[in-house]
Amino acid sequence: MKNLALHWKIMIGMVLGVLWALISGYAGWNAFTIDWIDPFGIIFINCLKFIAIPLVLFSIVGGVASLGNVKQLGRIGAKTLGLYLLTTVASVTLGLTLVNLIRPGENAMENTNRLRYEIWAHSEGLEIKDGKNALKNADPEVVNKIEKSLAEEKGSSDYQKMMSKNEEAKEREPGPLQPFVDMVPENLVITIFGNLDLFLNKNIFKIEKKLNNFVKKIYTLLDTDKFFPVEISLKKKNYENLFDLKGLNYLLYEAKDYCKKTIDDRKIIHMVINNYQIDNKIYPFLPIDIDGNSFSVDITFICIANSFIKSLEDILKKYQISLGQVVSANYVTKFLINDEKDIFLMTKKMINGHNPNEVMLVNKTIKNQGFFEKFFNFFR
Repeated sequence: MKNLALHWKIMIGMVLGVLWALISGYAGWNAFTIDWIDPFGIIFINCLKFIAIPLVLFSIVGGVASLGNVKQLGRIGAKTLGLYLLTTVASVTLGLTLVNLIRPGENAMENTNRLRYEIWAHSEGLEIKDGKNALKNADPEVVNKIEKSLAEEKGSSDYQKMMSKNEEAKEREPGPLQPFVDMVPENLVITIFGNLDLFLNKNIFKIEKKLNNFVKKIYTLLDTDKFFPVEISLKKKNYENLFDLKGLNYLLYEAKDYCKKTIDDRKIIHMVINNYQIDNKIYPFLPIDIDGNSFSVDITFICIANSFIKSLEDILKKYQISLGQVVSANYVTKFLINDEKDIFLMTKKMINGHNPNEVMLVNKTIKNQGFFEKFFNFFR
């Protein structure tokens, strides 16, 4: 066996795998296969994914390091980059052109599948996730035929067996080797959201089924030391005029701009006004109808790295969930006083403006279209 070439070992392994699948399926050993054999395959695939990115990276680094002439590298790099950009532009242009001219998928089969999905969702009491309503303009005769077809399929023994197997698979407890599978990540970038990913993977279907609705957005309370504060104080001449919201907004915008310049590649989570000062007299809350020569504010920005938020967003996207407002647990706990001990209830209050000195941050919805997006919309 030691003298066998690698490709022969791979072929023998494939044949043995096929034979085991046939024999175990016939003999009813599926549970044993899932619990004791399948985990090793998953671990092997995850190990391959784990080393893929570093292997490519170090191969490129090794190739570049082996080039003795830096000028030669420059010529190769320029040619490679130019060829890559040329082929990318050509392929994207060709693909978008053909898609918008030929429009593949716009046929009766696609419409029928869409109607089947909407009829099925309505029959199960589920919400249409994309908000479209093809049934509104559909031919009633076609709808009746699809409804009869679905009723016949649901009444068949094959459909009942399939649904029972699906329910058994969802309710089935993890095998004894599952902890070893969970120990092997799929890629080198391991985030602190691994437990969240595992939780959603195992429970999101159960949660949505219990709610009888899809989970579309999650507001996140984070208890981590990744948050960091940035404190800024700004002062404005008032010339004995009455203090107004226009002057406050000017200072807030200016403070936010200063903060963004200071915290490169960071996201502002909370913007809190600590105090207001008019002629060096401190006010804990917004002063109204008070004049003075100068006005200043002391502001604390609670920030976190964009990469941290991006990791959380990537995990939620796997389950078609968008990330709502992110809240710092350390910030919320400061408002838990007396008998108020429910941090989740307080978080909801904070999101709804419980702290009058916190500035609510609203994301801009204006989106700049890129070249290819404009090119695509040109044909619409």
